[in-house]
Amino acid sequence: METYTFLFTVFTPTYNRAHTLSIVFESLRNQTFKTVDGRPVFEWLLVDDGSVDSTKQLVEQFRETADFPIRYFYQKNAGKHVAMNRGVHHARGRFFLPADSDDAFLPETLEVFYTHWNRLSADQKRLCAGVTCLCRDGYTGKVIGDPKKIDPDQFVTDLPYVIRNRINFERWGFTRTDIMRRFPFPEINGMKFIPEGMVWNRIARGYKRINTTEILRVIFFQEDGFSKNIATNRIRHGLGHYLYHFINLFENSDLIWRLDFVYFLKETLQLGRAGFHARIRYLDTVKMLRQRPVVKTIFVVLLPIARLLAMVDQRICTSVQGNQRK
Repeated sequence: METYTFLFTVFTPTYNRAHTLSIVFESLRNQTFKTVDGRPVFEWLLVDDGSVDSTKQLVEQFRETADFPIRYFYQKNAGKHVAMNRGVHHARGRFFLPADSDDAFLPETLEVFYTHWNRLSADQKRLCAGVTCLCRDGYTGKVIGDPKKIDPDQFVTDLPYVIRNRINFERWGFTRTDIMRRFPFPEINGMKFIPEGMVWNRIARGYKRINTTEILRVIFFQEDGFSKNIATNRIRHGLGHYLYHFINLFENSDLIWRLDFVYFLKETLQLGRAGFHARIRYLDTVKMLRQRPVVKTIFVVLLPIARLLAMVDQRICTSVQGNQRK
């Protein structure tokens, strides 16, 4: 049985984000749930993925005024997924809550999360990976996704629930640290991006969650972030996207095929699209899918469309680069 110093490890992976980190810091400083019996409820753990700005000095300034523990680790630039693995390794909280370097969250966030957790029975807690909430856009104020697709407080096995209800929008929450340690991101030399969904899907296949409709996170999408540069990042990180889609189909095609055939088709298209960007021969993909004959067949049938989508990505990327030069 693992022992923990805190209830929560709030984890922030960061890369040249000294100009946004104060958003996370202020959110933590304003939390209503800070101590239990005089002991801190949470720590803030940062892994700096090779920043060359003033991140380290800024964290030192935060430490001078913070009323909660802050720990900082530096690594050579290796990607967010590697930083996540390191954060999980060093976490001293029972619950692991990722907070991006431009995230804000409400003062009652940790208190609400813990309240939901404590409503579970001991048997439910053994099966529960964590609690999730909804998010809103920090610039427009709009809720991200469709709250009507979430059945509040339902205790569900997450992956079938997500597929069946087509919950393809951003959710946010904590995951038990002991579970995170059993599902690390693969670390492949030279690969600096792997979609986080790879780990979340693996956890969601065997564990349940509480999914709430409360809006506790505010996202400030940055102009140079992944969300606003989808086509460029599909090309730049083609191998990471390919690995994600391949593993998702290889491990979860039985659920996807049965619960949402449209999603199955889309995911197979994305595999082909990413394969073109990653310069992986389609015959190699076909060989690797020999144990999934249905996926292999659909992959071959949809390959021309996947190629067309990859060409669209190339054109968008070229257009963006051209506008940036002007």
